[in-house]
Amino acid sequence: SDLIVVTKLAYNTLLKGAVADSNAMAAKSEKPGTKAHLMKVLGKKREDRTKLEIEAVAGYLNWRIPFFRKFTPEQQLELCRVSEAVSIYGETVLFKQGTIGEAFYVILTGSVEVWVATQDEMAVMTTLAQNAMNTGASSSAAKNAGSVNPIKSGLGSKVAVLSVGDTFGERALENEDSLRMASIVTCESQTDMLVISREDYYKLVSALTNSALMDKITLLRRTDMFRNTDATHLREMARYMVPTRYEIDEYL
Repeated sequence: SDLIVVTKLAYNTLLKGAVADSNAMAAKSEKPGTKAHLMKVLGKKREDRTKLEIEAVAGYLNWRIPFFRKFTPEQQLELCRVSEAVSIYGETVLFKQGTIGEAFYVILTGSVEVWVATQDEMAVMTTLAQNAMNTGASSSAAKNAGSVNPIKSGLGSKVAVLSVGDTFGERALENEDSLRMASIVTCESQTDMLVISREDYYKLVSALTNSALMDKITLLRRTDMFRNTDATHLREMARYMVPTRYEIDEYL
């Protein structure tokens, strides 16, 4: 037998050095003003977050995420107090079209795909799910089905890709039926997101959204085509309006 021998003294010295280096790297990566620090702070319980930690997170979000610049400094701090940070690894269906919306999301790292199914496709998905429940399909059968069909099977067509700084999930919270209007699939090795619950969204975000909504409705009213349109229809249209800038000769 050929062996390599490390003495106790050398082993302990090397181990202490490795631990010290690891702690130093962790402290450096988690210093205020970094995403690692944000994830650490927003991963705590709300009551355990200090004022300085909240202020550091708010400063980072105001710098990196355009969505947060819509709010006053006081509102930004309140949003940071109620937000939760989550990390999702690999390709995963975050939620499916037609399910109840419970939260609003802001992407910090990675990207997600938006998939929309037609009414006929949704009907087929619902029927298959009901049949599986009625027949008492076993978990092994479900696994076999999953091995045949990709994770995005039955979700319809991909209509958009959202990346860092983008938000999603608000439409289900604003609709009366609260149903998700699309399926969301994470598409990176790691996707970090801020999550704001339905209750907190109504308290903080919805006020700003309604203000912006009224601006869009006013804009539509100034257009001849929509001048006499019913207010309910204008409100629904305004929810889907997104300002976009195009350069000269750019293809739409």
